[in-house]
Amino acid sequence: MDYKSILVHVETTREAEPRVRCAADLADRFGACIIGCGSEMIPMPVYDPMALTDGELMTELVERVDDHLAQSQVIFERIAGNRDRRWVGERSMPDEALNMAARAADLIVTSRPPKGQEDPTRNEDPGLLVVITGRPVLVTPPGQDYLHGNYVLVCWKDSRESRRAVADALPFLLKAKGVLVAEVAPPGELSGACKRADEVAESLRRHGVSAQGEGLIKDERRTATILLDRASTFGADLVVSGGYGRSRLGEWAFGGVTKSLLDQTERFVLLSH
Repeated sequence: MDYKSILVHVETTREAEPRVRCAADLADRFGACIIGCGSEMIPMPVYDPMALTDGELMTELVERVDDHLAQSQVIFERIAGNRDRRWVGERSMPDEALNMAARAADLIVTSRPPKGQEDPTRNEDPGLLVVITGRPVLVTPPGQDYLHGNYVLVCWKDSRESRRAVADALPFLLKAKGVLVAEVAPPGELSGACKRADEVAESLRRHGVSAQGEGLIKDERRTATILLDRASTFGADLVVSGGYGRSRLGEWAFGGVTKSLLDQTERFVLLSH
């Protein structure tokens, strides 16, 4: 199994280019088509009775969005070059546009906007994409345009989401030099955690993955901290995990580990729901 189509959101922001370069490199590794998606919603106008008329203001806003989409396409085509590529440009909310485009994709490459600069009319929400698209979502760290993927940490929890994440990550796992399947458990439950992690690793070895299992003791640290610290000592720049959350009044609130993985800024994270 390989990823044969990789979807990436492209904006005119400085943060977009490393993400697109990462997606382009992954397309080379997997022999995939790269799909660029430019999307931006026309913002709700703030009317000023002393300024433009309603029609003039709306025209200006539409032209501004179309100009951003055109600039995004230029960025995408410059980076994608002569690769097998496709472009989609939409005047719509990024989450909605990416969800629609994901029907033609095996993997979505995204990133989080800088803290305090989130704009839902221009930026996607990686956590929401994990839930709504039904596709694995690779969240790239700020400014990083290359995923080595030589060593991968799989965060195991005996759940549907973890099983789905392992299956979705298999193309990365097969290319890795080493994969560590790790489950965090209290001292009294450590033997069970080791057994489950070993069984997952054994299953991966049948697919040709160089995998091992390990149980990690839950101490005073947060579970995500324990897993990320182990990723550091293992030398993993990619962490694979199920994405856990619950819906409340149409918005998704993510669990502690998922939220911490989305918030951290050092490693690539592959999430599946």
